[in-house]
Amino acid sequence: MVGIFLSIWARGELVKDIGHLKISCTGRGIMGCLGNKGCISISLTFHQTSFCFMCCHLASGEKEGDELRRNYDVAEILKGTRFSRVCKNSNRRIPERILDHE
Repeated sequence: MVGIFLSIWARGELVKDIGHLKISCTGRGIMGCLGNKGCISISLTFHQTSFCFMCCHLASGEKEGDELRRNYDVAEILKGTRFSRVCKNSNRRIPERILDHE
């Protein structure tokens, strides 16, 4: 995937309180994986609260039906984005999917 960028900044004194940083990329371009359409997601915890930041580039268009394609792409991004566990015994409260976040 090209052309999608997501950056998260934190003050130096807060960095120690950020944990479980994970990144996921979900393509929605040609054949569902190529091109510059899709989403980059970053999952992290800050003071026991989970956050998910997303940057999505969806298909354009104002013709009838274009919004349906965008809605479908969003649904597929929500379904397909996974933040893998570091190990099998890791904390079950750490979100694995976008909608699992607080």
